Amino acid sequence: AYDFAYYNLGSNVASSAPFVDLVNFPAGAIPGLPSGSAFNTPAVQAFLIPKAPSGGNPGDRAQNTLAPNFSNPYSQQWNFGVQRQINSRIAAEVRYVGNHTVHNFQATDGNPALGPLVAAGFGNLIPAGLKPCSNPNAPGFAGGIGYANCNLTDDVQYATTAYSFYDGLQSELRMQNWHGLTVNATYTFSKALDNTSEAFSSTQSLGGYGGNTNQYAQNPFDISRAEKALSGYDFPHVAGVVFIYDLPFYKGQKGIVGHLLGGWQMSTTYRYTSGQPYTVVENQQPNSLCDPTNFSGGGIDECRPILSNAALPFTSVGQYCDGTTATCLAAGGAALPLGTLVSVNDPCLGSSAGSSPCAVTPITGAHWIQNDPTSAKILGSPFVGARRSLYRGQAISTSNLAFFKNTRLTEKLTLQFQAQAFNWMNTQFRGVPIGDINLQGFGSTEFNNNGGGTFAANTTYDGIAQRHLLFGAKLIF
Repeated sequence: AYDFAYYNLGSNVASSAPFVDLVNFPAGAIPGLPSGSAFNTPAVQAFLIPKAPSGGNPGDRAQNTLAPNFSNPYSQQWNFGVQRQINSRIAAEVRYVGNHTVHNFQATDGNPALGPLVAAGFGNLIPAGLKPCSNPNAPGFAGGIGYANCNLTDDVQYATTAYSFYDGLQSELRMQNWHGLTVNATYTFSKALDNTSEAFSSTQSLGGYGGNTNQYAQNPFDISRAEKALSGYDFPHVAGVVFIYDLPFYKGQKGIVGHLLGGWQMSTTYRYTSGQPYTVVENQQPNSLCDPTNFSGGGIDECRPILSNAALPFTSVGQYCDGTTATCLAAGGAALPLGTLVSVNDPCLGSSAGSSPCAVTPITGAHWIQNDPTSAKILGSPFVGARRSLYRGQAISTSNLAFFKNTRLTEKLTLQFQAQAFNWMNTQFRGVPIGDINLQGFGSTEFNNNGGGTFAANTTYDGIAQRHLLFGAKLIF
């Protein structure tokens, strides 16, 4: 009853500074290391610990911490339903179900790097009372990075600042044993909102882009209102139908024909679920203003791509030229003006001026624009990327089929044969596409594992894109 609310959070804190200090010893620097039967934990610790450097400031190390007001989450739930018995075999039910979760877990940037924002002219975006560390002897100065807290550098702070809302209209129709036919049909229309769907991310390392693609807020100063969007677990339309039919032939199973043709049961199920939401992201950008130190360490920038023109092809991505020869060159080798838009896939992007300069080709528009310091300068803020859960993957539409044959061998012994086909029509399911604008496969479902695996950190679908056949037999007595 008194266990830590979310064990992963506590273990992450316990395995980082100041409790743990990882030291790398160069090859050959530790002659005499115990070996053979002497190679055991106490002996190795006794040998290595005196050789580890001491006297450092733990604040120089990246840390995982808990927010000072960390608390247990709780949920408020309410529902109202009406049931109607239509006749002796048919009943219907309609329910409204609501849920509001408070103080859920959220990973935050507990010590934002403020120096780059100030240097780029965005000091006005920093809340009052925060300023970059100016003490060159403090860990938070970090060579001019200027963290908000002088005593720390990168700090992944786990807080209980997340929340969620769910409203659903659930309906069900049941018909029981009408001439051997039993039917159950359900449909749910719902909406789920939150400001984060997981305490951890669910990018490539976890098998897909659905759900909580990046756990950190784009704007570290607004982790609530600016992040409120459809939940990664928002499935507005969910429908299911189950048919079970006891075939009426030779129920008494008399004689050879009765044993062969009697005792058959057929069942089928159908499932439809709306596609899972996903968030479009971009690779960590040089000099990112949302995550200047790449403290998240996942290779994904906390800045999200800018939704520019939704009428253009989804996979078209542009980048603003910064007005220098370092990015965009004209045919003569001169720099194109600040704000010129080019494709991120232009082979000449980033070409240096030389004897044969490679000229980029300006474009008039793109669905997405890369969010970097240049776009921030043009648009007035780095925190203008697209909201979370803006798009959906493919919907799930699949059915299963099963046959059961019960053959009475004696009065107390029955042999049952089973033949089951999951996704018997072999319906293709490609799930959520690659959501990183900087990857070659952006927008494609060709290279993900949506036939089975994990699409959000706590949601797993097991092989629904393939047909599975199952045959079996058992004795019932």
